[in-house]
Amino acid sequence: MFEKVHDWDFTRKVLNSQGLILLNFWTSWCDECQSVSKHLCEILSRAGNKVQIFKTDWDSQRKLSEKLNVYGVPTLLLFKKGKLIRRYSGVLTTEELLKIIKKNSELDFISNGVKNL
Repeated sequence: MFEKVHDWDFTRKVLNSQGLILLNFWTSWCDECQSVSKHLCEILSRAGNKVQIFKTDWDSQRKLSEKLNVYGVPTLLLFKKGKLIRRYSGVLTTEELLKIIKKNSELDFISNGVKNL
């Protein structure tokens, strides 16, 4: 369902990406993480062409978690063109996530001069 990211492939999959990336730090024992996963599945079906979603197991990827200052779950990190632009902790609804994705994908159109003001 969601592609996984590890400390050894983080740079290639996330930092070298030119698109919008949502990185989900989760654990199998976290009930809130399961709720976030359901929302992310909905995001894939409704906005999968605007954002790429990856999952990282917080328990097994401690090195990456520490590098990105992720000390609790669920945590969502939003990257754009390889740069961390937003950090969210806790559960966000599908609608909240869609607004975030829309806002950050539209910024590309404005900055590239495609959108006329």
